[in-house]
Amino acid sequence: MQRQTTWHKVQRVTELMSAPREQAHPSKRQETLGQLDRALGSLDEIYVHLPRGSLTPTQFQALRYLAEGGTSTIGALSRATQSTASTTTGLANRLEEQHLVQRSYPETDRRTVTLAVTPEGIHELAVLTAERIDTLDRMLARLSDDDLFRLFGYVAMVQWVVTG
Repeated sequence: MQRQTTWHKVQRVTELMSAPREQAHPSKRQETLGQLDRALGSLDEIYVHLPRGSLTPTQFQALRYLAEGGTSTIGALSRATQSTASTTTGLANRLEEQHLVQRSYPETDRRTVTLAVTPEGIHELAVLTAERIDTLDRMLARLSDDDLFRLFGYVAMVQWVVTG
């Protein structure tokens, strides 16, 4: 069997999501969930083609989280990246070595470490984000603007269901 292209996978997911919303029988529901699991798993392929730059995916995620939220503690960043505190401390060390974040220690509690993005970090994030958007645009070029908007709606719906 010929390997499906990303376009065909996206098209199949769109077809599945556009199906009538009637309550599926348990066996049909299980089959649909299995198809959804495979489709979502195949989306990992997209990230193989995205530019990585000098950051790992977790570092990129952490930098974006910090840029969107201003500052964060190690604990909050750990939860956001779904990492342990010790892993996040190492992540923060590597980002600090690259001058992408800086640590501060509030006067009220010297045990607490607060992280903030530096101007260099904002610049690196902007460059990588632009590259990722350009890559996604090339990969999804076959989709009309309306189809792309619908795809975003479906992805947002899945994200909302998963994250609450």
